Amino acid sequence: MAAKLNMAGLFLAALLTTGCQRAATNPFPPMDIHQPYKTHCIGRFLIDLPEEFNSVPDSMDSPGDAELLYGKDKDFKRIYVKVPKQRPVEAEPVILREDFERAVSKRMQELRDARNEVTHAPMLVSSTPLGEGEGGYLIRRYDNAQQGKYFRSEIHLLAGDLRYVIFEEKSYPDSEPAEAVEARLRNLAVHTRAYTDPEAAGPGFCVKGVVLNDIHDEETAMFSFQSELHKDLLFDIHSRALVTQDEGMIARLEKRLEGAPLAYRLAFHTLRKGKRTVAGMEADELVETFKEEGYRRQGLKAETKRDTPQYMQPQMHLTLMTGGQIPGGAYVDSSMDDDEVLRIWDKVANSIRPRPGAVEGERR
Repeated sequence: MAAKLNMAGLFLAALLTTGCQRAATNPFPPMDIHQPYKTHCIGRFLIDLPEEFNSVPDSMDSPGDAELLYGKDKDFKRIYVKVPKQRPVEAEPVILREDFERAVSKRMQELRDARNEVTHAPMLVSSTPLGEGEGGYLIRRYDNAQQGKYFRSEIHLLAGDLRYVIFEEKSYPDSEPAEAVEARLRNLAVHTRAYTDPEAAGPGFCVKGVVLNDIHDEETAMFSFQSELHKDLLFDIHSRALVTQDEGMIARLEKRLEGAPLAYRLAFHTLRKGKRTVAGMEADELVETFKEEGYRRQGLKAETKRDTPQYMQPQMHLTLMTGGQIPGGAYVDSSMDDDEVLRIWDKVANSIRPRPGAVEGERR
């Protein structure tokens, strides 16, 4: 998640060139700004995005883009939530039982084949099917190959026989035994369900096709959507429910720019800077154009400001980036001109709204 969060500061870290202008370079077809929009579930909210945008799946090698926190002091516990690549949420079934079983078996075999350098035992410590009707497996493994004291537990769950999701948490024997960690993971699994209709997902925190509805003390996630037709377009929403409100996005960015060289500051052209509304909350907004390696880019950002942090008043940081480096390493100009990107941005930002029943029954 940290790598994606760095994109939010890309305006301040981009490698800019001030050399001669080059002709527009973009290999993709013209953007259809009138295309249909599709509704997605993001946490306890809904958002409408152009239909060419799809959710970016979690890598099997990453901890995942969502986290649930348990406890409000410095000794809080953290569960990582990971949703691997599978068919879209609206497809039913999203993943077949045999595909799920195959993926879990592959994971177990990888851990059996890997060795812990301290104990010289396999990285897989144990594996246990969950109870009847739970539809998953509990795996305990060493946290890493360089030590033999700490463990990481994983639950691989086929939620509702529809959606593959993985929960992970570390355990430290000197503070909390693995059995206590695994009890927390099992409780989350029991209170997790799949959905195919974002607007009818029900109470809880949505993450890429599953709803998490156990009792926790903080929920945070990065929701990333990549255009399938225009690979330079990436939309991110970083949501943190209960983080304390600070001075706001614009004030933070202005503070970072203090003392920056004049040429650096002049490299950004501001299209908008000020206030707007996102999901019924006041928000800071900054829209800029700039060049990276000589290619035309646009960066659009907004962040909510709220007096009383709560599940339905989270800090939501929205980012739409265009142009620049695309998968494969090539650089391209933005797929949209300034008027087009502002129209898309406004329509998407204005579509963010609370989900019906998102907090009902949250506390049991």
